[in-house]
Amino acid sequence: MPKTNIPVCIGIVPVAAVILLEGSGCRTKLNPALDGFSCDDNGICWPVDGGADSSDVPGDGDAAGDAEVGGGAILISMPAASPTYTNGTVVVQVSFVPPASTPTNVELLKNDAQLAVLTSPSFSFSWDTTGDAEGNYALTARMTIGGQTVTSNSVTIVVDRTAPSVKLESRVPAPGATEVSLEDPVLVTFSEPIAPAIVANAVTVSQSSGRIATTETISSDGTMLTVAIKDRSSVVLDPTAPATLSALVSQSVTDLAGNPIMAPPQWSWTVPLWLDFGTVRGESPRLAIDAMGAPILSTAFEPGAIGSGIYNLQISRHIQGNKWDTSIPSPQSATSAISYGVTSIALDAGGKPIVAWSEAPDATQASSVHVARWSGVAWESHGVLDQVAGSQTNAFNPWLATDPQDDLFVAWAEIGTNDATDVYAGRWTGTTFSLLAPISVIGANAPVMVVGSDRQPVVEWSGGVTVNGVSKWTGTAWNTKNYPSSYSSNLVLTAAQRPVVAFPVDSSIRVSYVDGASEDYAPAISAGNQPVSPSMAIDAADHIIVVWVAYDGVGRNVQVARWTGTEWDRSFGSLSAVATAGTDTASPAVALDPSGAPIVVWQQPDVRKSTYVRKSNR
Repeated sequence: MPKTNIPVCIGIVPVAAVILLEGSGCRTKLNPALDGFSCDDNGICWPVDGGADSSDVPGDGDAAGDAEVGGGAILISMPAASPTYTNGTVVVQVSFVPPASTPTNVELLKNDAQLAVLTSPSFSFSWDTTGDAEGNYALTARMTIGGQTVTSNSVTIVVDRTAPSVKLESRVPAPGATEVSLEDPVLVTFSEPIAPAIVANAVTVSQSSGRIATTETISSDGTMLTVAIKDRSSVVLDPTAPATLSALVSQSVTDLAGNPIMAPPQWSWTVPLWLDFGTVRGESPRLAIDAMGAPILSTAFEPGAIGSGIYNLQISRHIQGNKWDTSIPSPQSATSAISYGVTSIALDAGGKPIVAWSEAPDATQASSVHVARWSGVAWESHGVLDQVAGSQTNAFNPWLATDPQDDLFVAWAEIGTNDATDVYAGRWTGTTFSLLAPISVIGANAPVMVVGSDRQPVVEWSGGVTVNGVSKWTGTAWNTKNYPSSYSSNLVLTAAQRPVVAFPVDSSIRVSYVDGASEDYAPAISAGNQPVSPSMAIDAADHIIVVWVAYDGVGRNVQVARWTGTEWDRSFGSLSAVATAGTDTASPAVALDPSGAPIVVWQQPDVRKSTYVRKSNR
């Protein structure tokens, strides 16, 4: 049954008696210190003269008859809580505050009608409520001293004999639910407030291997219990099949009156190792994560014939499940299409996307890199980047990055007049891009950029022959360190600002520092047959997660490894969305949400090339 918490506020008792104050609302009615009263810590006050004034002053809270009354106060000291819930007997104790004279009899009133007469010396009463209807009752005590009636505080007693129950339709996850995230709490709503003492053991979450450690939180009204898994890694997840979890509401759950719960339910749901976030149109995905953990993608798709090499840009923001918002229009020129199917995306401090892409006005002119920021209603151009003049000097492969102060940087590759590429970079000044010096390495391509804590960009690039490099901008020039590789790589910075790269070597992925004291970050990862296209993310504890594509005995699928601090965790399985022969995965990318969970994207052909998104449930 519904419970009503009735506030109690005792104001000034009848004249010629003590004044009893309780609650902040009552204290606004007078200032006891100015009106001649002393008060205890409970806010109960009495005249400082014990009820007798040498000369009464009107308005001092003490009437002319004080000397005859003798002062005093009465209160219900037990039960101490108001409201108090019961389904049986309630013991009521009446007490007196000095300097009151103890009366012979005290009336105990229930809703202003006499319930009992209490006598000296105990002034207590055991009220058996089993004969009373369920509902709220106001108890007060009343005494008469010197011809004056003094009434106590009011205590609300809630008589409740109705058993609580679980609102079955409100359970989260719902019975039989699939694609459930371990980050999402179990929610149980009760028909009435439950006793707080049993909250910690009210619901048990378990799987076949045993109970899962959880934390419990009860809502302020006592009706909704939130149960969160303490450590997601404690849940055993199999890459071949979803795990089944169950929740059981304990029979020990009671309401505030002590009524045991009625028919406590048990239900189950399944959790996969990877949550399916659905499919986005296009290929060559670039990934950003907003403050709420939602992935935002930029992809390129061919609006016309497959293999045309002419692309449009699409921005996709994850909503929930496998739903995506693609309402943000493409920023490219209305009369032009993207001439290279590689884009880049970053988010500003407000979570609005910034994108870069390569675009040519027509087939006779070289492409340039364009950058634009979404204002929330329209795209704001950040201009066109083109370092080398000429009709064949295409600029492409852009990469965007921001620093903690929301400064924007862009790096890209551009073909020179010698038909070889070089890598260029620029910093947004607020009105235009301030161009930095070129990397000045013949054949440098495929830049990956991060910005250090010193607000200077660091760029990893592929040399295209046998050497890759990492170049850090000093403020005036690039300081470059090389490492041996003939494949594309990736780049992260540790908390100490050391650059780390990942690159294939034979059937392994090496993860190494590239600085003045180059060394392996960790042992090489056994990566399968012909590993390519590594991508990385790093958490606050310097644990790196690497994704790449390799043949795993079934197909060329996305592989995942996370460094635990002592070893590479390879329990993530393989990722592939299309089982048809010849549909190899490609272009994987990874980023971490605010909780540290990796989100992985990749492209895979299914009629046309599409981008697939999965989030780890660990």
